[in-house]
Amino acid sequence: MDTNQKQEADKKSYELSFLVQKEEAAADILRLMGQHSVEAGPISPIKKISLAYKIKHLDSANFGFVHVSAYPSDIKLLEHDLSTNAEVLRFLIISLPKRQIMSEQSRSPRKPIIRKTVRPAAPSEPKTLSNEILEQKIEEILK
Repeated sequence: MDTNQKQEADKKSYELSFLVQKEEAAADILRLMGQHSVEAGPISPIKKISLAYKIKHLDSANFGFVHVSAYPSDIKLLEHDLSTNAEVLRFLIISLPKRQIMSEQSRSPRKPIIRKTVRPAAPSEPKTLSNEILEQKIEEILK
């Protein structure tokens, strides 16, 4: 394994989600990722959302997310820059598990699961007991 392949193996995959004041601030986030050698995947469409509570006196913000690949040290630097950026209201960086990364890379159409319908068995009629048999059972229980 040469050094380039080893370095690629040391990189981890993350998901960066963010709330920004203006839609144009997403470009600043991409610029910051470029400064710290963070490889970005396609960015999600930026959506304007209503906030559950006010953040910096704002009722709404623009939400977006992007999957990235980077070294943990570069992510720490990016976190610092995002926390000091006034346009970024909130952000969250999470490490993606290995199996989720693999499933995203191999997204192939899945075959539909065909389930066999099981017909319920015909309801059996409960056996009727005569009064004499019931009285005998009650007497046995009481003994």
